[in-house]
Amino acid sequence: QGNVSDHFAHGVKVCSTQRGEVEAGDRSPTYLRELERYAKPGGDFSWRAGRTIFEIDYAALEDWSLWLAERGLAPKTRSNVLGAFRSFAGWLRRRGEIRAVPEFPWPKVEEHQPKVLSAEAQRAVLDAIPEARRGLFLAMALMGIRPGEARALDVADFREGWLSVDKAVKGAKREAPIRGTKSGKGKRLPVPEELCEWIEQWVPPEGRLVGAPLFTNPARGARWTPTSIRRAWMAACKSVGIEGISVYEGCKHSFATDAIARGVPERHLQDYLGHSDLKSTRRYALLADSALIDVIRPTRATSAEADLSRSCPACKKHGCNCLLFGKKVVEAAGIEPASA
Repeated sequence: QGNVSDHFAHGVKVCSTQRGEVEAGDRSPTYLRELERYAKPGGDFSWRAGRTIFEIDYAALEDWSLWLAERGLAPKTRSNVLGAFRSFAGWLRRRGEIRAVPEFPWPKVEEHQPKVLSAEAQRAVLDAIPEARRGLFLAMALMGIRPGEARALDVADFREGWLSVDKAVKGAKREAPIRGTKSGKGKRLPVPEELCEWIEQWVPPEGRLVGAPLFTNPARGARWTPTSIRRAWMAACKSVGIEGISVYEGCKHSFATDAIARGVPERHLQDYLGHSDLKSTRRYALLADSALIDVIRPTRATSAEADLSRSCPACKKHGCNCLLFGKKVVEAAGIEPASA
């Protein structure tokens, strides 16, 4: 019967269920830290102090949303705060502490329009990254792998031209835990020739036996951090005269948008990127329609041409969308590669 702040603090700081989910790998520690930050004294949940959990209704939530706006929170941030509280309310309902979760007054959030690089611009940035550091960026740019997934890859995940992507680093610190992917699903992807050559040259094969990272920051000899990735990317962009485009935009967004622009079916790209919801993939179709995309691939098969090719290397048909790479198909993790 306590107030909302008491209930929430109990839920995210004390409750063994919540903490146990993090320890078991069922919940992201980053998510839990965000909830704890919202619930601290003076935090975004402090407006609810003194109000019982049974006072949650649309009117109260609307007043709270306006209060958050008065604190200077942008619509996107307000939406994140309300979303965290809704998740908490849903948890209380599942525990039987409240009967129903009320309707929430979601702020109107303008959809972010990310920037993308043409194939040639992306190539220039990659070439500007010192070769010893380039492997992680090749994986993100040529295969559309998320930064957290690339950071988590081990030498043992690469075998015979295939890469198993079934985990991600959960947090910004070098020692952050490694758990499942964002979608909770793993996949096996054919690796472009350029990345295979880089791994052969720069990654000691004996690392497979000791769980060594596939990509390490030479400056530290350890896994990359988001900060070190961002600095290396920004330095390379600046050296070729490109500004204002993030790692995610210049790698994953550019890869996926270019694939859609070249006619790769949404369902194929969804499977390749590991999206659980097709809506996540369809935003690239909208971006491809509004962005200036250079769909002419470099002569050398160094990017999406190697695995989402405009001219399929298997059947040699211009515009083929069969997602073949050397007669291999994208498969779920743990399944041996099969001929198409």
